[in-house]
Amino acid sequence: MSEGERNGRESRPRPPKADLSDPPASGAGADEADEYFRGLSVRMGGLFHLEGEGGPELPERLGPYRVLRFLGEGGMGSVYLACREDREFEMKVALKLLHPYLALGSFRRRFRAERQILADLSHPGIASLIDGGVLPGQVPYLAMEYIEGDPIDQWCDARELSVRNRVRLFLQVLEAVSHAHSRLVIHRDLKPGNILVTFDGKVKLLDFGVATVVKRGAVEADRRIALNLDQAERPLTPTYSSPEELRGEPVSAASDVYSLGVLLHTLLVGAAPSDFEGSSVADLLSPVHDFRVTPPSVSMRRLASVGSAGPGGSPWTAIDAARKRGRSPRGLARELAGDLDLIVEVALHPDPAHRYSSVDQLSEDLKRWLDRLPVRARPPTRRHRLALFVARHRAGAMLGSLAAILLVAITGLSLHWSVELRQFASSLEDERNRAQSEARRADASLGFLQDAFALADPSETGGEDVTARQILETAEQQVYREMGAHPEVQAELLSVMAEVYIRLGLSARAESLADDAIRLRELSVPGDAAGLLRNELQRALAWRNTGRSLEERQEELGRMVEVSRGVHGSMSPETALILRHYGNALRETDTREAAFQESLSIYRSLAGDWRAEIATTLLSSTHGLLPLPDREERIREALRLRIDVLGEDHRQVGTAYSDLALYLEPTDPVAAIGYMQTALEIHRGAAGPHHTTTLTLLNNLAGLHRDQGQWTDAEPLYREVLAARRLLQPDEAVRLAYPKYGLGFVLLEMGGAAEAVPLLAQVEETFGLSDGRGRAAAIGLARGQMAIEAREAAQATARRLQAAAIEAGDTARADAAAELLVELLDGGVMEEVQG
Repeated sequence: MSEGERNGRESRPRPPKADLSDPPASGAGADEADEYFRGLSVRMGGLFHLEGEGGPELPERLGPYRVLRFLGEGGMGSVYLACREDREFEMKVALKLLHPYLALGSFRRRFRAERQILADLSHPGIASLIDGGVLPGQVPYLAMEYIEGDPIDQWCDARELSVRNRVRLFLQVLEAVSHAHSRLVIHRDLKPGNILVTFDGKVKLLDFGVATVVKRGAVEADRRIALNLDQAERPLTPTYSSPEELRGEPVSAASDVYSLGVLLHTLLVGAAPSDFEGSSVADLLSPVHDFRVTPPSVSMRRLASVGSAGPGGSPWTAIDAARKRGRSPRGLARELAGDLDLIVEVALHPDPAHRYSSVDQLSEDLKRWLDRLPVRARPPTRRHRLALFVARHRAGAMLGSLAAILLVAITGLSLHWSVELRQFASSLEDERNRAQSEARRADASLGFLQDAFALADPSETGGEDVTARQILETAEQQVYREMGAHPEVQAELLSVMAEVYIRLGLSARAESLADDAIRLRELSVPGDAAGLLRNELQRALAWRNTGRSLEERQEELGRMVEVSRGVHGSMSPETALILRHYGNALRETDTREAAFQESLSIYRSLAGDWRAEIATTLLSSTHGLLPLPDREERIREALRLRIDVLGEDHRQVGTAYSDLALYLEPTDPVAAIGYMQTALEIHRGAAGPHHTTTLTLLNNLAGLHRDQGQWTDAEPLYREVLAARRLLQPDEAVRLAYPKYGLGFVLLEMGGAAEAVPLLAQVEETFGLSDGRGRAAAIGLARGQMAIEAREAAQATARRLQAAAIEAGDTARADAAAELLVELLDGGVMEEVQG
């Protein structure tokens, strides 16, 4: 929170009292109160006089308007139906007057602000401003378009609209609010009484009396603009007010989204999810208030069991609510359950950061629901509570995560090896002449497992903790030292360990073990084509992070596809898997898409549940920069499949959210950052803070902040990733290069060129100038060298870059190099201009 936000309320002067005395204290007699307001009326120009309990007596005229009847009264003013009758024009208007006793100070400024806001809005769903001015006694007024209609909830109930038609009508409200937001106006008082529907079904949004104008360029409204009334003076409607509004915090578009969520719940069920009416602001600010969200279907079931108070205090039962929506109570609850529940829950999230980031997103989800398409909303999870727990118990959580990683690694290795050995042994049971030999192999393998995992026993380690990597390294040594007499078992164990190293992000070790397993199979285990193919795939996957060229990987994976067709069959899961990895390596649109589509076709034809593999293939097909018209649909389908199959807290669900974030970045960076934070939270909770994919997601989040120019947000994230990779993956040059690259460019923007130069030089060395990533790093390197006055080094870098870019056909970076050379020439370093 900025200094201005912290001090905004304290520094605001209270509304001036002018010459008006305070009204009688609460509990004073009616005669005394009447006397006060009579005196006030005199001082305000005699505009009004009292008419007992029946409300104010109608004045005959108010300025150029003839008053027809009294329409209503709010906390700040009264509204009259009036008719302008002069030479200018004749028309009926809704004439809104500020209460005379509020006609000075902050209320008057707010009334004037409402007039300006309305003048800036022009939308068929917003009541238009006709005129405005000041009456005798300095009482301001607004002449508004007169709307003949009913509050939206009453209009829907009177016509017994179905749920779908209510949602369609609600979309009109969203269009009007979206228009206001596009003009930087936050309504802050969205409720049924301020949304009328005309006889022909047109929505009209009214009453911008407490609206806020957000400063252009600011993320949230400045506190002094958003909250220029103290709590006692703030004209809120608690039932429809967002938690941050009730707490006196800055408001944003998300605050209106919350109010719209309450309104949508009311339209769907007939009651708000939480009835705050009658509570004081102090009650609402009490720590016991958690603003718990009640999904519409749950509210419907509660109505069915306990009932509720309806409009005007009338009995309001589940039967009433369902009948007004053309349903039975159970049928209505079923219709609301699922996506509509999720949409309302997201809109009503207590934390603005977890709501829809815009009214347009809420509108889009409702349209998708109407079209029976998957919605963007996702169910609330336990991840937020987990994050709070970790924040409170950080040390314990880290130890617990490490313990969990170790346990999973040990269990996974044990089970995998055990399964492999059992399958291996069972396949030879009918060969009695080899039974003794296989028993010896099994004994050797079991002995190896016992020795390898003795390292995890505290009695063997003196109580010291060990890591999964230490266990793997010890096991690896034992495989080479003790299993030489059993090449088949040795090859299998090397294969299993190579797979684990790949999952840990230790590609160099994985490549080495896979190479050794391949040699063993070729020399000592002839005929094991399936095992050989598995090890070759492991090696090809490790190549991605060990410096092998893209062309080498493409050629090897393409060969393996054909081998798999012969070994496993064209419609086997093994062939589908290799096709997916082959598609990942391809860069030409048609052949890449063909590989992914064939992989998907195979998985979908297989018996059993292959949804997890289908999801992974869908996500893989969306990676890269090639045009793909249904990219978002594939990502969302994969996300839904993973949640269905794996559960919402699975780490693979986190990586799916990451893909969605990267897709949304160009068009909705705020949502992209939110999804990436969700991805990181899920993966960190499921796999631990130091898992290689957790670090990748953290690097991705830093990149999103960097792309938005949020240098101070990006820098610590890049440093965290780099420190962890240096500790856990010191030999993985490619994985180290990504945080170095991002941190280097952030430092350049922050004036830290001296630290950036060696980082970017290392990135260029890792990838080389034949790779686009290396050329991108060279641009930053040259600029950093210029910034630290190493202009001759910058000249050499720019020339290398230009030559490599021209050779690669990279015109953008060739032009960038040329621009750098021109800048250096202007600085007097170059002796001559080449070509």
